[in-house]
Amino acid sequence: MHHKFLVTKWRSPTLWFLPAALLLTACNFVGYKSYNGKTMGTYYRIVADCQVAPSQSQIEEVLGSVDAVMSNYREDSIVEVFNRYQVGSWFTVDESLVYVATVAHQVSELTSGAFDITVKPLVDAWGFGPPGATDKPTDENIQTLLEKVDYQGLEIRDDPPGLLKKQPLTIDLSGIAKGYGVDMLAELLDQSGCENYLAEIGGELRVKGVNQMGRAWEIGIESPLIPGLIQERISISHGALATTGDYRNYLDYEGVIYPHVLDAKSGSPVEHMGASVTVHMRTATEADSYATALYALGEAGLQLAEENDIAALFQHLDGRTGRLEQRATSKMKKILDD
Repeated sequence: MHHKFLVTKWRSPTLWFLPAALLLTACNFVGYKSYNGKTMGTYYRIVADCQVAPSQSQIEEVLGSVDAVMSNYREDSIVEVFNRYQVGSWFTVDESLVYVATVAHQVSELTSGAFDITVKPLVDAWGFGPPGATDKPTDENIQTLLEKVDYQGLEIRDDPPGLLKKQPLTIDLSGIAKGYGVDMLAELLDQSGCENYLAEIGGELRVKGVNQMGRAWEIGIESPLIPGLIQERISISHGALATTGDYRNYLDYEGVIYPHVLDAKSGSPVEHMGASVTVHMRTATEADSYATALYALGEAGLQLAEENDIAALFQHLDGRTGRLEQRATSKMKKILDD
């Protein structure tokens, strides 16, 4: 059976909804320069030890360029202009958008559509997109919108960089854009000669080297049951971590809670008992999109991650006891045991 899902995470231009968070274990960064601010409807944070520290304006210029390309909240972003573009003609885009679309396509292929950036019509209809929808969509509306969701209807061209719609569709990069933004911060830090750093956007993060104590960066994964409580700790000195969960972002229609996890086959939120999935990969772009897809797949996501040697930690609620349980793939167990 072919299923398509998307967990919508980059959803609001304010801090109303906080994503399933990867919390940096508190420590005193003496000798390390720190930066923080707002971006993509959430926050960013950097702690870095650099030869030539980048300026705050350089950091915000990088983040602004990502937002200008990928935001669904700006009518003038490249993504939104493409969404209004005609079917059947190539549309010139930024190289960054080709890269992100290519990674998204690879994740879609591996997960049989568990990650699908063309799910925007359903995201908006349920009210998880830019402000507009205020009522639960009807069954008839959902069926109509499902005809506009299919990642295979999007073609990608490297040279010159471009996208083409083979059929009417629109794209939403909320499940991957924050990760890409983190990678762009990491690239800036690398160019600045930073040997040790942590860069984070709204809980998605990437690290290199060690903290000011000369140890691997220690990251705390928040409990889905008790906000602010660290459920698990992971120590890493390279790569990226991303977490997707359903316990922070949801809608209430007439007293019924709908999590922001959409099954694009039915057009409605999924109903499994998953609480969160945390993924460790080389880049935050990959970690962000795979955390999204694996969470949406539920039980099947654990098996897929194991078969493809993906480091992933699954937290889920036991339907009988209400207790939180967690399971890790073999690759993630090795990281946790280090």
